[in-house]
Amino acid sequence: MARLVRVDSAGTHVVSPGHRVDERARKVALAMGVELKKRRSRQVKSADFQRFDFIFAMDQDNFRDLLAICPEEQANKLALISSFIDKPELTDIPDPYYGSFRGFERVYDLLEEGVSGLVEQLRIKMGI
Repeated sequence: MARLVRVDSAGTHVVSPGHRVDERARKVALAMGVELKKRRSRQVKSADFQRFDFIFAMDQDNFRDLLAICPEEQANKLALISSFIDKPELTDIPDPYYGSFRGFERVYDLLEEGVSGLVEQLRIKMGI
């Protein structure tokens, strides 16, 4: 079956490009059946705005940073992933880095909700 979706991850502020995924994030993902072993940190590149159909920010600050470097004609590709979660009070996905393992589990759960909401909106839009 052909790949229908390609997903990548990049940051707006990457201090050390090429670093491995945080061990806590890797363990949470692996427990959910997602292998991140080969993933490395990288900075958002200008080519990303052409390459991808959608670019999702985790929080308002990253959204503003993306908007500042995004070509105007590509700005419609940007959104907060939290906008696909049915929790109006939730505007940002929290950064779990300085917290506990549980924070990574919570972020995984929120991202799963966001992706599910996105898929549902795409299905409706495409009439599937």
